[in-house]
Amino acid sequence: FANSIYTVKGGIGKDVWVGTERGIVRLTYSEGEFQYRYCESSLSKVYDIIQTDDKTIMAAASAGVFHIDVNSGNLACIRPGFARAVYDMGDGRFLLGLSTGLFMYDCAYPQQTSLIKDVDVYNIYRTADGRWWVGSIDSGLYRFSEDFSACAYFRSGGKEGLPDNGIRAFIEDFSGNLWIGTQNGACKYYTRAELFDFYARTIDDDTDTDKLSVHSVEKTADQSVPPQRYLRLHRRRADRISTDCHDQNQVLFACNNPSSKNRFHNLLY
Repeated sequence: FANSIYTVKGGIGKDVWVGTERGIVRLTYSEGEFQYRYCESSLSKVYDIIQTDDKTIMAAASAGVFHIDVNSGNLACIRPGFARAVYDMGDGRFLLGLSTGLFMYDCAYPQQTSLIKDVDVYNIYRTADGRWWVGSIDSGLYRFSEDFSACAYFRSGGKEGLPDNGIRAFIEDFSGNLWIGTQNGACKYYTRAELFDFYARTIDDDTDTDKLSVHSVEKTADQSVPPQRYLRLHRRRADRISTDCHDQNQVLFACNNPSSKNRFHNLLY
């Protein structure tokens, strides 16, 4: 269907939704394999997908945020514009991340509220304490209180800043701390102390100067690996870095570096 895959999201039941450069693919796991069930090709560059019920999904695409009836194929544009993120708040409201800012959409009215203006939003994440985290393409990180009454803003620079203003990934570990992937490495945000700690940044040596662009951060539940205080970065010509953090809370990093070379780097922390 397409060579460029932008997102893969689990849906209701055994459905898996795939956002591609040419639209949406729906896969259903049955009898030991995935069956191709649905294709929506009228959208291009689909960056995010959420399934709201058995028959409807919402998608963030290059043309805007869309509500799609899977059975009929009908599309309704909720908000036009370049969109990369959509988040179901669970109460009939949705957060929409576009190149023009962050918006809250309420299905009951419907109406939209602007929360951030003139910021290119890349992703949206909610931590267990109820706070909302919004990453941007190149404008830093925003943190909202649970009811959106308060907002904190973080940028790169300084001991307590981010390693880079390009935010690409979030994951909360088992201790309630937030791991953040950026255009220039990964960092850990200690929730109680409200401090950032760098774990991977620009690599400078005699043969190469490159940025570790972290595009995906995931945690594992496997506690069998003994704690080891290092990050191991495998740099390959396939333009991808696989990084494993073996600690009490294991975190996996996937990075993208166009000029990467074949070699390993160990970063102590």
